[in-house]
Amino acid sequence: MKNGFVIAIDGPVASGKGTIARKLSQKIDAFYLHSGAMYRVVALLVIRKNLNLFEEVEVESVFNDFDINLIGDKIFIKNEDVTSRIIEPDTSEGASVVGVYPKVRKFLVSKQRQIGQEYVARGQIVVAEGRDMGTVVFPDARFKFFLTADFEIRARRRFEDYQKRGINKTLSQIIDDLKIRDERDTYRKLGALSNEPERDGYVVVDSSAMSVTETLETIWNKIKEEN
Repeated sequence: MKNGFVIAIDGPVASGKGTIARKLSQKIDAFYLHSGAMYRVVALLVIRKNLNLFEEVEVESVFNDFDINLIGDKIFIKNEDVTSRIIEPDTSEGASVVGVYPKVRKFLVSKQRQIGQEYVARGQIVVAEGRDMGTVVFPDARFKFFLTADFEIRARRRFEDYQKRGINKTLSQIIDDLKIRDERDTYRKLGALSNEPERDGYVVVDSSAMSVTETLETIWNKIKEEN
């Protein structure tokens, strides 16, 4: 396989794209660019400073404190490992809030491009996962995958994940959360989730009836066919 290109994996919340992107990057020894982690880190910085997530100016004030390091599947703010902290419900929901702000998106898209381009220039494959990796951040990515699943299945997967992590949320609460997240992601003005992924050049992978292993193999087989 030739080195030095981007594989973009986008999709709605709880579609499994994070798990697949992480496993794919491990499988092919690629750099894992977890774009969602960047939005979560912004949200975490806002929360820690007791600022208002719903006030764009207050959110922008944390840019100077944004010092993120992505090492494998670990996320660091400077030398602090925040991998577990940023998947808590408050930062997950906060990321969805700050992700609609134009200056936040501009700031983070620039960071994502810079990181991705640096690794590609060094001859490495980059697996970039998020909502707009294949449309906004890396529109010329060699491979674009849109990972999706039925809404009910996504909600059930998120519920089971929260149960494993001891997070106390009912299935009904999670369904409400996902509806809000889906609406924000689909209808925001900048970096919206693709409404027509095939038109935007994605290979659509519906994982509703597939295991993680089956989903990963589907994507891997497509890469091998085309590369």
